[in-house]
Amino acid sequence: MLAISHGNVSRDRTVPVDPFKNLRRFSDAATQSTWLDKYSGIIDEIDVAVNRRRSVFKIIKTQSIANVWTIDLEWSGGGDTLHCLNRDFYALWGEVACEEQYIGRVLGQQVVTYLALVGQSGPDAYGFALRINIQGTQVRDVLTRTRAFISSETKRAGHAKTE
Repeated sequence: MLAISHGNVSRDRTVPVDPFKNLRRFSDAATQSTWLDKYSGIIDEIDVAVNRRRSVFKIIKTQSIANVWTIDLEWSGGGDTLHCLNRDFYALWGEVACEEQYIGRVLGQQVVTYLALVGQSGPDAYGFALRINIQGTQVRDVLTRTRAFISSETKRAGHAKTE
């Protein structure tokens, strides 16, 4: 067991070191009907984080539908690759205080979407479901280059197999 401290808030509980046990505990909490928090506190935290990184992201729109918060952001960060976008997103995300989280990424035609479950498990379990859409001209350009690269690598791998 490992005692954890989160920021300047000391927690009196211990967490198993096994990441799979942690994931199961988080998953069990997240599937309870009372886990999703309808309060917009997470949006306030994201707003503060975006304001700290104004040169990289701009909030276009936020809304909550069926307990899922959707945040549309425009990306104008430095770089022209998917790696650069990921770096900027996770730097932004590092500004948001979440004890436990799951984040997945989906590449769309013109948008990169990060799907997140964030919060905490345990006796005071709560959480948020988020859909963070990153968009803008730069994102479209990155996605076009990414698809072209994947296509060329797929063709090259297929060509190598036939030789």
